[in-house]
Amino acid sequence: MNFGEWRSSEAEKGRGENVSTAANILCKNCDNRFIVYFSSINSGDRQFKCPHCLVEMDEKMSKDVIHALATVHDLNYHFKKYHSERQAPLFSVSIEETYVPANKFRI
Repeated sequence: MNFGEWRSSEAEKGRGENVSTAANILCKNCDNRFIVYFSSINSGDRQFKCPHCLVEMDEKMSKDVIHALATVHDLNYHFKKYHSERQAPLFSVSIEETYVPANKFRI
């Protein structure tokens, strides 16, 4: 199943109505951030572009961002579903990465 088919089948099930999954992307070319929302990605999207300096992300990296967004979106959907249907504890996942200079990093 390709990304477009997955998005269509998920929309038909009404999934994601209460979840907004976003990637906060830092462009290292201009040091500006931009946000990509999972709900606004079209099946034809191949490359993301920084809206500030117009530098394009590699097509494979763009695809990996879409995959990561879909994974987090699906995981959070299932947390909510299991909580509602099975009274399982409710969790939510948000993934973030922070860069620390090597000389400042302590294990």
